[in-house]
Amino acid sequence: MSKRVLFVAPKYMDLYKDIIAEMERQGYEVDYIPEQSYKDDPLNIRGYSRFSKRLVSPAKFSIKINDIWLKKLNSEEFSKSYDYGLILDGQSLSPVFFEVLKKRNPKIKFVNYLFDSTTGVYHFEQNFKYFDNVYTFDIKEAQIYKIGLLPIYWTDCENVDCPRYQFFGLGAIKNDRYELFKMIESIAVKKNMTYYLKLYDFVKTKNMILYKIRYALYKLIGLKEIISPKALQSHFVTRDSMPPEKFRKHIAGCDVVVDTSAPYQDGLTARFMWSVGLGKRIITTNTKVAQYDFFDKNQILVCTMTTSAKDIEDFCNTKFAMNDEIRKKLLDYRLDNWVCKLLE
Repeated sequence: MSKRVLFVAPKYMDLYKDIIAEMERQGYEVDYIPEQSYKDDPLNIRGYSRFSKRLVSPAKFSIKINDIWLKKLNSEEFSKSYDYGLILDGQSLSPVFFEVLKKRNPKIKFVNYLFDSTTGVYHFEQNFKYFDNVYTFDIKEAQIYKIGLLPIYWTDCENVDCPRYQFFGLGAIKNDRYELFKMIESIAVKKNMTYYLKLYDFVKTKNMILYKIRYALYKLIGLKEIISPKALQSHFVTRDSMPPEKFRKHIAGCDVVVDTSAPYQDGLTARFMWSVGLGKRIITTNTKVAQYDFFDKNQILVCTMTTSAKDIEDFCNTKFAMNDEIRKKLLDYRLDNWVCKLLE
């Protein structure tokens, strides 16, 4: 008899679809509940401004979220006994969630995997006590909370019908990413190299004049940095998102992937892991990558404030072939083995 998994995960980038497909391939029966984020959740770091936070009532939210989970778990679709509760991230969970499932099956195993940060996104650490195993993609937080370190999975991608570029970079619009893309583009133009560099615009500014005034005021007063008008008006900007399968095809067809990390976390991005797993060369701003046992300076260039265009050119001109030892280490993070690790 196949084992049942209740899988709670964000819809972000459709990563959950890869994981569901692999669990089902391995014989698990999977029910999926999309993760929900609420602005009045007191554990939500990004959900509200410093002013609206004062209006949040932990007691009221506790009643609200308990009621939401009771109704969901008692619905016909989820009124089952599960062998595993697999939670990716896990915003707005409730003690009731664990109590109900534990009552149905006292032997249920709860597993938490984080591909977001406890300091920049949500206070996930408040729920660690409910889980049998907790893993994170963030090397610093693994050390702080003494939990398992597990980079995001990578998966094979057939190198067919793939767009061909020498440089590929796609990510949410950020000032540092914009500056790095400009440098990469200047090298590509100079060397007559092909490239696909796009910044996904989540800001979607309607009035650029008002935005420029706001940007100037933020700089004058010294408030938190926001996206620069130059970046928002650059030719790199796109509002078209890219599904994971297409994203991986772009990676498979390129020579060098341009990767940047968020300032509030040290974890390796999905983009990075998909690239390193496929044996691609990577330019990244994540300095912590040198701490991993699969780091190879001939494959990965760590880009800092002192990195010059010449450094990038020299990196691209250096020959690289992944050795068997590193290839073997990366197998631990291939999707099939990654799922096995979580559900061991």
